[in-house]
Amino acid sequence: MSADTVEAIRRQQVAEVNEPTRDTPADLVRAELEAEHGRVWTTDELSKDFAPQSFMAPYLVCIRNSDGKQGTLQFTHNPRFYFNFQPREG
Repeated sequence: MSADTVEAIRRQQVAEVNEPTRDTPADLVRAELEAEHGRVWTTDELSKDFAPQSFMAPYLVCIRNSDGKQGTLQFTHNPRFYFNFQPREG
């Protein structure tokens, strides 16, 4: 897959994850994300559970503090919520 193809996919995912949050109150956005993905973190909550490594919207590469496992989270822009932790395989 070329870099241009990956960039196009990533930009589409950014639009998809942020589109429903634009005009929706933060508490409803959080409730919807929790219903679909489970645990959701604010920026303050995130810093207690994860050590951020790098951002490339809509993804954050991070290390989970509880066990040192590296993985990714997705995030919305506004309101800023992090969700859907996926541990790295291997």
